Amino acid sequence: MYIITAWLLFILGSVTVPVARFSAGKKISTSTLTLNVIDIKDDYVQKLQKVLWIFNIVLILHAMYEVYNVVRLLGGDVLNFFALANKLYDVRVKEGIPGSIPYFGQLVFFVAVLAGVYTSLVGRLRIVAFIPFLISVLTSLIQVVRALALIVAILFICAYFLNRRRVSYSSNSRFAQSVKRFWAVFFLLALLLVTIEVVRNTRGIYERFSGQSRALKVMQKSGTSFISPSVIMYLSVHSGVFDQYLKEDVEHVVFGRYSLAPLWRVVSKFGFDTYVGFYQSWFYYTPVSANTGTYLRELHADYGPGGIIVVPYILGILCSFYWYRVHEKNMLTDITVLSLLYSVVAMSWFVMITQLGGWVLSLVIGIFVSRRVDRNEGNRDIQHSTMM
Repeated sequence: MYIITAWLLFILGSVTVPVARFSAGKKISTSTLTLNVIDIKDDYVQKLQKVLWIFNIVLILHAMYEVYNVVRLLGGDVLNFFALANKLYDVRVKEGIPGSIPYFGQLVFFVAVLAGVYTSLVGRLRIVAFIPFLISVLTSLIQVVRALALIVAILFICAYFLNRRRVSYSSNSRFAQSVKRFWAVFFLLALLLVTIEVVRNTRGIYERFSGQSRALKVMQKSGTSFISPSVIMYLSVHSGVFDQYLKEDVEHVVFGRYSLAPLWRVVSKFGFDTYVGFYQSWFYYTPVSANTGTYLRELHADYGPGGIIVVPYILGILCSFYWYRVHEKNMLTDITVLSLLYSVVAMSWFVMITQLGGWVLSLVIGIFVSRRVDRNEGNRDIQHSTMM
């Protein structure tokens, strides 16, 4: 009933905005869309490319430091990583990797949005937009984590398809441009899937579980890649964890512990006992032991039944509101916010990703940087209109 209620309220929130617009007599304005075909030498493209390079350089330096830090911890031998990756993962989950810089590397979330918009603009995958994926791949391997690559892929795809601007090209080349766009997305998704598989194998994830069916036993013996018992478990266990969480009723936390985790971590820096770990400390047996129970588990723990009623409804309103803004104005700020909101929806099957400090950091810095890009573009359009 909680799951059904949350979905219905999310849909109701999404419908609220178009109903309100219809009542107010508003329609999607298509007049601005005809102005969104721009030239490759336009300042907007050049500025976006410049911003991408700045963030890429910063993230490359951060990734190099993280590699150095991990290799140093593993005795200075890179080959030790493959032998000790599982131990490194345990350390990261329990107490964090010593010497690592928290949150900073997750700025790649916002950079993935920039890369998606830029690739959609120019019609092909360029090195400046490919670097964020290399960084996410390297970070995923070094930190032995899969969620990072998945979120980066979600953000890139959302921004790629939300962007309404296109580089001007002749009608004869539109089919070729469409083919290039398809292969760019396909190549990046294939790269991220391979990364996820490498991380799975490196961590030495157990592929035999209590209560598994005969089909899973056959799959485990065959050693099937990509689709394995552990993959099936990660895709199906979350609603079971949520069910067991409700039944056992032992998880009593402070207000907003999960959804506002970055805030509580900041408060803890001032001496208050409010620190929230990066991973849920309660495990439930389904009969497989797991600690992620969809974002509903965290909303219920944070706010009780009211959280399951209010938050999905507000999330639906925000997604719908920014969808209209993107289709009417096509501003980078709106694409950034909507892509990050869509990542919350996409990852809701697993966790509430607003508890990631990197997600919050990407939202704050993303809005700040995007507004500056949009402001300059708006000023240029005004000057162009005056000259006309």
